[in-house]
Amino acid sequence: MDFRLGDGARAVGHRLHVHDRLGSTNTEALDQARAGATGPLWVAAHA
Repeated sequence: MDFRLGDGARAVGHRLHVHDRLGSTNTEALDQARAGATGPLWVAAHA
């Protein structure tokens, strides 16, 4: 599966972090937020 943001999402600042494997996309998103990431962020994993 190929994860991609649409042009409209990218235009308004959405970001996409794709990983081959993660235990939890929610945990990764929280870790990113704690590290200072701001704005719309999608976290996806293939497995």
